[in-house]
Amino acid sequence: MKLKIITGGVIWILLVSLVLAIPVSAEEQETLVPSSVAVRGTIVDNYVNLTYTFVFDNTESDTATEISWFAGVQEGLTLSNISIRMGNTTYWGRLAEVQRAIEEYNESVQANKTAALVLSTYGGYEVRFNIEANATATLVIYIEGLLVRVLGRYDLSLPVSKMLKIRSDFSLDISIHCTYEDVIGYRVRGIDGFHVHYLADGVRLTYEAHDYSIPSDLAVTYALTTSGGDSKILTYTNGTHEFFVYLLAPVVTEPGERAARQYVFVIDVSGSMSGEKLAQAKEAFSSMIGELSSQDLFDVIAFSNGVTKLWGTPQPGTTDNIDAAQDWVMELEPLSSTNFYSACIDGLDTFVGGEYVRVMIVLSDGLPTSGPYTDPEIILNDVREANDLNVSISTIAFGSDADTTLMANLASQNRGYFKFIEPGSEATAQMLRFYQMLSTPIATSFSISITGATEVNTQTGLSGSPFFNGTEVMITGRYLQSLTINTTVDFVTGTVHYDNEAGPATTEKPQVEKIWAQDRIRYLQQLAIAAGNDSLVREEIVWLSLHYGVVVKGYTGLILTTEMTIQDTATAHSGVTGSAGAYPPGTVATVTDTLPAAGIPVLNGLLVTATIGIVAIGVAVLVWIWRRRLR
Repeated sequence: MKLKIITGGVIWILLVSLVLAIPVSAEEQETLVPSSVAVRGTIVDNYVNLTYTFVFDNTESDTATEISWFAGVQEGLTLSNISIRMGNTTYWGRLAEVQRAIEEYNESVQANKTAALVLSTYGGYEVRFNIEANATATLVIYIEGLLVRVLGRYDLSLPVSKMLKIRSDFSLDISIHCTYEDVIGYRVRGIDGFHVHYLADGVRLTYEAHDYSIPSDLAVTYALTTSGGDSKILTYTNGTHEFFVYLLAPVVTEPGERAARQYVFVIDVSGSMSGEKLAQAKEAFSSMIGELSSQDLFDVIAFSNGVTKLWGTPQPGTTDNIDAAQDWVMELEPLSSTNFYSACIDGLDTFVGGEYVRVMIVLSDGLPTSGPYTDPEIILNDVREANDLNVSISTIAFGSDADTTLMANLASQNRGYFKFIEPGSEATAQMLRFYQMLSTPIATSFSISITGATEVNTQTGLSGSPFFNGTEVMITGRYLQSLTINTTVDFVTGTVHYDNEAGPATTEKPQVEKIWAQDRIRYLQQLAIAAGNDSLVREEIVWLSLHYGVVVKGYTGLILTTEMTIQDTATAHSGVTGSAGAYPPGTVATVTDTLPAAGIPVLNGLLVTATIGIVAIGVAVLVWIWRRRLR
């Protein structure tokens, strides 16, 4: 009887404490939606400068309101700054090391002051915005970066918010300019009635609506004239350093010019993939496998604690084999733990010799829990060593809890692509487009020779990888006075050489330095993962981040408070700012790419006091009950 009474008291205390301590979810809070949204931008030679402008009206509230949302930004683009206008005053953000940025933001929230915090996460940025009581504020987010061609076209994703449905006044104004090719096609995904204005060197796309439900998949797509592929060198000097960007995108037009393919699909059927994840993985597999031809070879592997192969040897992509594979996959059920290591190694062992472009596609949440090794660094290192056939490994991650770092690095370190399928999203259309990148290999290998460079940044090797049709490869670096880049591509129809030269750089393309900085940071992050901890590389990443205005996951955050010094709106956000100073040394080293605890809600003082008080009362009651029972 004593045990029942005391247990009941403990449970009562815990329940009350939990009810008070659990923060209200975003769905349960009354969300402050912007009264108007404007998307403005220019694209010059595929370099994007973009602004999102949100107007928030909190004049009817006597309390401060905190807004939190995910700002999706595609790979290659970065959030470079934010500003808040209140009345006639504009405040600008500044970069700080991530923990300091979080602390400053929390201090402003506790003081009920207007503030904003931006932290980098996979696929975009976590934006937190606290607007003080009885105030109207205009929040502007600045995005910039280089678009690269994929499947012969350029895509600029413009998701106003992936997590929140917004209905407000809306306007769109995007201008596309190109100085070396013609804009031959364009569209605005999500909007049918946009307006087109023809420019001397491109087009301008506009749209305006009142009380409009903004589409979550908003995007601008365009294509440029090409003739059999293209290679070019872009250069820039800031007076002290000379930077270059090399772009290569060969194309073919005849189906017979495609290289033969060999695929191994590796599907995670562990317990963590149960429900929507596995359903999406099956849907994705079915959408991809139907594109195979009889000249291609393929096999399928399913893994949980163990590894099971459909055939064990890749088979031709005939109708019968495709049907058999689809039936086999549809019967798969989620099982126990996740032997990610063995699945990857066994997948590589499945490939056979011959003149094929080899591609392994891993569909998983990337959460290793069993097998010889579960440490991501060991898995990545051993897969690289086992990949002696130069297999291009592409990865598809499912679920909000997916280990996107492991999946993304597995792809980038093995000449592949990475795709994240969000919970609740329709997987088929996304997977068809993803698979199309891998479905038309036009060359079995290539090699790039660079002469005159003092530094080269690349996330993949300069030889051995397959080329996929209409997809662009980018290499950045620094050089002295002159630069020569010679590329050899082994097409199915023969070998083609691309030769490019550059002399002393000019100041005409300042975006080249910013592209270099962004690519340098990505390159250093890859070195960090591959080589182990080293303080020098962390220092260089933080320095580049702070100097060039690039928010880097786990390293820096963007903080804005109304306590900061006010800057003039005409000069505060001036775009690329080159430095004539010395650059920190680039050292092959690493840091841990783990995001510190970020975005932790500020604990309300009254809530803490109440919780402690109730726990104290509960303990006193328990002591009284215990003494009564002893009498």
